[in-house]
Amino acid sequence: MQPENAFALNNLASTMWQDGNKEPEMFDRVMELYRKSLLYDSSNIDTLCNVAMILGIPFRSENESNEALKYANLVTQRAPRSLRAVLLVASLHHSRLEGTKRDYSNRVREVKELYSSAVNRDDLAIKDSKQLAKLYHQYGLFLGKHENDVANSLRSHRLAVETSPENLNYIFELGLALQRVGQYEDAASQFRHVVTLRKDDINARLHLAGVLGDSGDIVGASFEYSVVVKQDPHNARAHAGLGNALAAEGRNEEAVKYLERSVELDASLIPLLRDSMTALYLNLISKKNQGEKSFEQRLRWWSDRVGS
Repeated sequence: MQPENAFALNNLASTMWQDGNKEPEMFDRVMELYRKSLLYDSSNIDTLCNVAMILGIPFRSENESNEALKYANLVTQRAPRSLRAVLLVASLHHSRLEGTKRDYSNRVREVKELYSSAVNRDDLAIKDSKQLAKLYHQYGLFLGKHENDVANSLRSHRLAVETSPENLNYIFELGLALQRVGQYEDAASQFRHVVTLRKDDINARLHLAGVLGDSGDIVGASFEYSVVVKQDPHNARAHAGLGNALAAEGRNEEAVKYLERSVELDASLIPLLRDSMTALYLNLISKKNQGEKSFEQRLRWWSDRVGS
């Protein structure tokens, strides 16, 4: 078989992996095609990268992860200036941090060196700016989670968005990074951009509502939470957020309805809402006529829930 036919096998395997499910049967079929391609053209860097990627990222078993690193290291030996190869090695080592306690600090140090070295190299062959954006994005995630370096994490997320401004996932992560450092207005701008283009992104809209509330825009927060409640009537977090926002507006009777619904949907919210809901009930009881018993009954209902 000629190298161009090996190239066709690689493309077929890549298309099947991208378009199909990720069940074991598909994995086995795709790996069979990739390995067959490598029999005829063992120097194909893209094929070696693809094999390492699907071995290491979706499954992450010890054996598959080790085999993925073997392929990835082979690529870096054959193409030391390949950005894709360098990023792949860093990503594989990064993925191995999850759920591990053995030699954790040394592994974190190793991953940081891999990422920082790649970011600071000026000799890498960059065929696709999306790969560079992915490098910045993953380095930002690593710094935020494993190093608690919020300043440099934010810097990396900014670079990811500047390099690939159309990627909504990167914009969302930039919003989270801005939120962590208290830049709520800038964070709201990122989340708003995401929900404008991806209107059904409930997670982004919840974060938008949260940072609007944190920045003092209670009306805006109420609106965004209400949108989520309409989109997902069983979302406890949205009900709780809307209830708290309405309470901040002084709309206490409406607030308790949404807060009550939130704990009906998710009882784990009870400790978080214990004091605020008790205060709301007492406030409403004090403003009602002496004959009004409904809020006293609901306070007892709430006390029973808190105590259970």
